[in-house]
Amino acid sequence: MSIDWREQQAKALNRCIALNYNTQFIRDHQLMRGMTIREYQSRVPIWNYLDFHHAYVEKAYPTFGGVLTAKPVKYVAASSGTTGGINKYYPFPSETLRGFKRTAAAQVLATVAHLGNVRPFFKQFLSIADMSPLRDLGEGVRAGLVTRILSDSAPWIAKRLSVNVLDAHGTAAQILDVMVDRAITADLGVLTGLTHWLLEFVKKAKLKTGKSDVRAIWPNLKVIGHGGVPAAVYQKALEEEFSGSGEPFTFAESYAASEGYIAYGDPMLGGALRLSSHNGIFYEFIPVEEKDKDTPTRVLAENVEEGRDYIVVLTTTSGLWSHVLGDIIRFTDSSLKTLEVIGRAWGSIDTWNEHAGESDIDGAFDGVTQSLGLVFKYYHVGPHVYPDLAPRGRYTLVVELDPASASASYPLPCCSVATGAGGCFCEAKRTIGWVLKGSHNRARANVYAAGAS
Repeated sequence: MSIDWREQQAKALNRCIALNYNTQFIRDHQLMRGMTIREYQSRVPIWNYLDFHHAYVEKAYPTFGGVLTAKPVKYVAASSGTTGGINKYYPFPSETLRGFKRTAAAQVLATVAHLGNVRPFFKQFLSIADMSPLRDLGEGVRAGLVTRILSDSAPWIAKRLSVNVLDAHGTAAQILDVMVDRAITADLGVLTGLTHWLLEFVKKAKLKTGKSDVRAIWPNLKVIGHGGVPAAVYQKALEEEFSGSGEPFTFAESYAASEGYIAYGDPMLGGALRLSSHNGIFYEFIPVEEKDKDTPTRVLAENVEEGRDYIVVLTTTSGLWSHVLGDIIRFTDSSLKTLEVIGRAWGSIDTWNEHAGESDIDGAFDGVTQSLGLVFKYYHVGPHVYPDLAPRGRYTLVVELDPASASASYPLPCCSVATGAGGCFCEAKRTIGWVLKGSHNRARANVYAAGAS
């Protein structure tokens, strides 16, 4: 069904205003019901979290009533990240909760349409995510990650079908072990979670059962939901772990944050992420090249261009107003509003004016993988600015290689890897910047076995 994004977004904005009308933010910015988008943008600036926190969040926490939301909230969503050393908290009222559920329902319907049946959704399911208990903040408010808030507020039928792991305690690895122990005896139809956790979960399940095929463990498993990181980063690993006999799995990617459920993977469109119109969010998009301007261009959903990179800005039913999410996305179809997540707006490496973003680095490692036969599981890159009074700076790369890849020795043009090393520690000269741009043969690097100093 075609969506009139101009009309839909005007309604979404005015609903955000109407739901939170009697609040300090509304009064401070003289917002009115029925105002146009242009009028709204002339009165409300782009907000980053740090400024928003000092202006409104810290004085309204934890209920937010009368300041950002018309009524006190029962839940506060805690972000897994920080800004300026400040923990990030967002009001999570019932309307925001409904927005998450409506977007999830849209994804389920698209998946059912692709499969041609609903059978997987009447089997058991497991969600692999951080399920740390909600904290009691007093005044009837509880705080925690969105995954736990959604779990606690799930309908009875979902709770009945879910594999219960809420009582699991310990480290992340220990909790994952509990999940595996309980899941291998379940008749799973749907498996969801953060992508890297999913991969570790499946590896542990295969090791525990002695089976190399996921379908041999869960014959009725059909749908794999994943998110938390751009899908392209782990696409090959996902395909390998979930390969095997029988029909291919249906992968359903999600793009969500504490602020809202932004896009869902539509299997009817080959799994492409589709901007959600079900969550009550009013979207604005800043061209990435204008990210540091005081008054950047604010592009509406109806006017986005294919192939151009944007920073996501959200106005939500939870009392966030033109809030910079900080993610960079690129629309692949401006009509269907399909998109891909590129990385973080302020996550680039530019110590020496390289301006290398996450997608540049991912692409560089892909190039190394293809040309040298090395398989990287995880990596971390950071600048080492003029160490020990050295005349030139360098980058420090911490790389974990796939064990099968690291077990052989390779004639590498730019570095050497110790035979049998499960990972490596690489201190490269400033010219490693060429690696970040995909030209690994221009770099000179020293690589040491994991744990070497």
